[in-house]
Amino acid sequence: DPQDRLINMGSVLVGESSEQTFSIKNMSSFAVVYTLKIESQGLQNKGKEIKLFSYNPQTETIKPGETVTVTATFSPDYQGESFYEKVLIDIPNQIDPKSIYLRGYGWNRQLSARIYQPFVWPKEDFFKKTKPMDLMVKEKDNVIPGFKKTIVLEFLKIIEDPKRSEEDKEKETVRKMVVASSNLVNVKQDKPGTFEITLAKDDYFGCDMPKGNIAPGADQIIKFTYSPPKKDANLANIKAIQGVGQWVQAKCELKLMGGYLGGGSDTLTYDIVLRAYAEQIQSSIQQSICLLYTSPSPRDATLSRMPSSA
Repeated sequence: DPQDRLINMGSVLVGESSEQTFSIKNMSSFAVVYTLKIESQGLQNKGKEIKLFSYNPQTETIKPGETVTVTATFSPDYQGESFYEKVLIDIPNQIDPKSIYLRGYGWNRQLSARIYQPFVWPKEDFFKKTKPMDLMVKEKDNVIPGFKKTIVLEFLKIIEDPKRSEEDKEKETVRKMVVASSNLVNVKQDKPGTFEITLAKDDYFGCDMPKGNIAPGADQIIKFTYSPPKKDANLANIKAIQGVGQWVQAKCELKLMGGYLGGGSDTLTYDIVLRAYAEQIQSSIQQSICLLYTSPSPRDATLSRMPSSA
């Protein structure tokens, strides 16, 4: 328990901890001994004094029909978004081994923003292919001082494909991000915060919640939408230019205000870059609002993060 074996440790202030519990039940007619063994992990704490993820008890004997409750503790010592662990519940001679997957975020201040990622089991090759160096590159704007945080949201190129998943279809016109507020160990330091998004006015991109309040411990999902330009009926049947178009881009600013500041300024600013592929060359696309990109072979868009040179 939980049945999906997913344990969300949430957003935690650097230097503090969060706890979640899960249970292991012995369904057999004899006593068993379990041991929690790490199968895969993301970035780890820089210091060796405190483990990023810890478990109590890590090993235990369970009598027939009884249940043991395990406490998982998440204690990040620096800011990051790539903290996870896949842990095997190892029981000798078990027929169907089970694992749990834990994920958490560490932040230097109470309010934070990130790209929305549903908390589901990753594909198995994720654990095999993901390397620590890849995660460090992904986290460079978190771990390297001086980088202004930028969130890039790209909309997938709209294509007619019956095999395309519903999730990918949604990403053709909707991208999501999260504004989060960490729970603090000292509740007296808990403070509500606010956020505000300034979006360049254009005909293509929109935001469902440009401003709002956020309570301690809450996550607010914000949706950005893309409305593709209408296709020119006179050009739609010309095969030579089908699929030809340009990348349109708009930049907006996110401000996080309030909450526990951790010694920083009252306002934390992010750049949010929205990108989408518009088929056919449209004379109505205004270069004064959107930066245009052409590609000889338009690639499918992916979510990414990059530092700004500003």
